[in-house]
Amino acid sequence: MPQTIVKPSEIHDTLAKIWDSLESTGKMRASLFNLIFYTEDGPRADYTQKIIQNVIEKFPSRVILIRASHTEGVVTKVSVLSPRGPEMDVACDLIDITVSQTECLRVPFLILPHILPDLPVYLLWGKDPSLRDPLFLELKKLATRVIFDSECSESLPEFARSALEHYNSCNADIADLNWARCESWRNVISSVFYSEEKLQDLKNAKKIEIRFNAASTSSFCHTQIQALYLQSWLTVQLEWKPEAVEFKLVPDQQKAFAPGLIVGIDILTKSGGHYIFAFTSSPPQKITMTYSTQELCEMPSQFLFPRGERGQSLVKEICHRGTSAHYLKVLELLKNR
Repeated sequence: MPQTIVKPSEIHDTLAKIWDSLESTGKMRASLFNLIFYTEDGPRADYTQKIIQNVIEKFPSRVILIRASHTEGVVTKVSVLSPRGPEMDVACDLIDITVSQTECLRVPFLILPHILPDLPVYLLWGKDPSLRDPLFLELKKLATRVIFDSECSESLPEFARSALEHYNSCNADIADLNWARCESWRNVISSVFYSEEKLQDLKNAKKIEIRFNAASTSSFCHTQIQALYLQSWLTVQLEWKPEAVEFKLVPDQQKAFAPGLIVGIDILTKSGGHYIFAFTSSPPQKITMTYSTQELCEMPSQFLFPRGERGQSLVKEICHRGTSAHYLKVLELLKNR
């Protein structure tokens, strides 16, 4: 539905009129929670729009989109968002606020009357949290869960330090889209090394090579973050000391894959075992794992990624409760690098 430009004081009444006009269409107004998105005008704004659509496919909610712009003043728009597909009979509100950097601190006062009471508030902060933005300091007070996008940060150690600081200084849970993007790989590794024998074999790894898609776009240029997260997760969970394992992060150029996606892992163990994990983009997306030694070669195993995996990182983080203890350990490791 086209957006309607309104004065901030007219947001509520205009949304009511839009819903009155939809009464005969059978659309049902739905809000499972409040979703606040902050982004800056540019390529990342288009990416945010795609994230919003992915979220409401699963969780229709009131969406408040805040876009920082170089133009002066505040522009507010409202519309109704619908999941794709003619059979979908639910829809939700979108409040779109474009604001100049000089007037950003007006935003909390503009959105506060439109946050639905008694529902969780999820804040996706699409900016480097280490920059100490005054608007973020105000918005996080409203949030039940703060979801960062580490892609926006120039330094992962700085990001880790600031994310931990925010976690320790507020009552909100924290998460990160890049952490969610490598969840399926963590699940696959946990599935393969589930037995005591296999786990011990992994603990005795001597060399691990993680290949990731380094083909960047205007929205994604820090393509090594997911690989760094997986490396750090293995290190903290297996309690490896520095330099205990030789890690190698290998950039690859794969236009068919999402930027930063881990596309393969090779693990060599001290016992002579060789684990090879390879990812395919052909539907259905799957990981093939082969294991071999000098004496044997096992039949390959396959692990399917969830259907519709691509673009679902925020949906995953909404599904999770609390703050991942594994993620906090990874941040503690990364902040000192």
